[in-house]
Amino acid sequence: MNANHSLNNMKTKSTITALITTILALVFTQAIFAEDKKFDLDLSNVTIIVSSNQYSETDEGLIDHLKMIMKDYFVVSKDEWTHNYKHDALHDSTGTIEWTEDKSKVWEWMVRPGGLATVTDENGITTYLANVVVAK
Repeated sequence: MNANHSLNNMKTKSTITALITTILALVFTQAIFAEDKKFDLDLSNVTIIVSSNQYSETDEGLIDHLKMIMKDYFVVSKDEWTHNYKHDALHDSTGTIEWTEDKSKVWEWMVRPGGLATVTDENGITTYLANVVVAK
């Protein structure tokens, strides 16, 4: 009787462990896909100012590209952005985004050739962007 009881306890523990592992795998998978979110910032009602243009032959070309970046690039962590992507050194373009309906709302942006960008809001919070999400 004692042996059967021990065997049942082992089966129960094994089942619980398998269930916890499955749940953690599902949660982790959902967290990964949750990170694959586009920034999706609408820049139709703003003034974009270019401070430094190392990216495009014209400021208008850079502004058009920035609009695409803010809509289509993915949000990534600072660590991923720093360590998992390659870029062209010394070719960053920078500037600001000023909202027409709220003049106190001014964001700084940076575009880095190679598919990277950042945007920093009026509170100093920086969002790191990439044109693709590197497989984890």
